[in-house]
Amino acid sequence: MKFKHLLCLILLFSPIFLFSQNKLKDKIILNTGDVYIGEIIVKNSEIIMIQTDDGNRFQFPVPDIKFIGKATPEELLPAKTTSVSKQNEGGNIRGVLEISGNFARISNLFEFSPAGQISLTFGSNITENFFLGLGAGYFGVKTKESGTFITYSPIFIRLKSELSSKKIVPFGSLDAGYSFMHNSENKGGLYLRGTLGMDYKISSKTSLMLGLFAASTGIQTDLTEDTDNGSYTYYGTSSIQTVGLSLGLQF
Repeated sequence: MKFKHLLCLILLFSPIFLFSQNKLKDKIILNTGDVYIGEIIVKNSEIIMIQTDDGNRFQFPVPDIKFIGKATPEELLPAKTTSVSKQNEGGNIRGVLEISGNFARISNLFEFSPAGQISLTFGSNITENFFLGLGAGYFGVKTKESGTFITYSPIFIRLKSELSSKKIVPFGSLDAGYSFMHNSENKGGLYLRGTLGMDYKISSKTSLMLGLFAASTGIQTDLTEDTDNGSYTYYGTSSIQTVGLSLGLQF
């Protein structure tokens, strides 16, 4: 008889116990409207990290968070959880619009002259602080000596690493690809660009970037070389070397 009474008590209080366990799930709503449900494992004045039931961890700056509280039992149902998960998956692709002002030179052709570049990159974070993307751009330089324009379009893969997840964070990036010259008399070549800068996070998906970069682009064109017997022109291979500042918007 006592066993039956004990069994009845267990069955009676089990739903209450399960309800209280589900009610303890943490819930975060971002300023963008994205919802995350799980367990908050890191919380301080700068960041909050939450781990969802599938084991994934998400970290957000405190200013990007609109609400922190507990999830209701209805939000823990499988249908609700699935819809929230799909909503989060849809925001992984990011774009980067970047404008650069720089100086460029080509050995045996012209010395440093004003130049500019604009580029657009799309990709996603393959880890929390590591971005991988594919981009294209347009570059132009006006030579001081002859006043002619040299333009090309680089197609590149971008690797970007942020050193932390704070609101203002240093970053480094590397672009590698190939440049296509717009002048039929010139031929392009390997494109490399390295950037060091600072990232200012406006929200979880938007940030401003300011960087200092150096780049090199292969080119085949008419070159001039000075010798003891005078100057002569030949068709050869050189590189466009550039240094400058870049301003970008990640969205």
